[in-house]
Amino acid sequence: MWDILFPKSCVGCGKRGSYICETCIAKAAKASPQCPVCKKFSFRGKTHGSCSTKYDLDGLIALWKYEGVIRAGIHALKYKYVDSLAEELVIYAFDLLQPYNDQLKRSIFVPIPTHISRERFRGFNQTDLIARELTKQFKGSTISCLLSQGLDKKSQVGSSKKERARNIIGKYAVNNTGLLDSEANYILIDDVWTTGSTMREATKTLKKAGIKNVCGFVLARG
Repeated sequence: MWDILFPKSCVGCGKRGSYICETCIAKAAKASPQCPVCKKFSFRGKTHGSCSTKYDLDGLIALWKYEGVIRAGIHALKYKYVDSLAEELVIYAFDLLQPYNDQLKRSIFVPIPTHISRERFRGFNQTDLIARELTKQFKGSTISCLLSQGLDKKSQVGSSKKERARNIIGKYAVNNTGLLDSEANYILIDDVWTTGSTMREATKTLKKAGIKNVCGFVLARG
């Protein structure tokens, strides 16, 4: 009934039927695999051995460039509260993720948390929706409550690189160390990688708690 009253239309071209149509998604620019530390090419986004330190990400899966219909789709998901866009984006991502199939299968997906006040206002955490859709596709598991954001710091939108890094320090905490499995493969889930400060701080939090292998997943890289 909701779709009849308010029919879906593509955020890219306006075509009716879905929020992102097949024509627009086919034109979306793919992100090349890069080491999350030095930003240079790396096979399947793995962190170069020469770049890795104790608390760094072990790799980053980034699918599209943050532009065009992908940017519009993520913006609608986050700021226009179109929660069903998470499912559409992950379905479109499925073919792009096949090279990472072995890595994603049976992994533990950990959404980057947002402050509870923002989640209540929005009605959902978009990273949690993305993680749950990935769980459906790859038969892993999602632990939404593993990390929490303790301080309601200001939005990172419009902040400089230095401001982003400063704002994010000490932002995350592990809620329950009893949920941790030091030998499991953990994948942090976010929507967009801009400077990487958010993902790096969350990774540091998990690794200080004893996790050995932490990779990142984002729909798009800025």
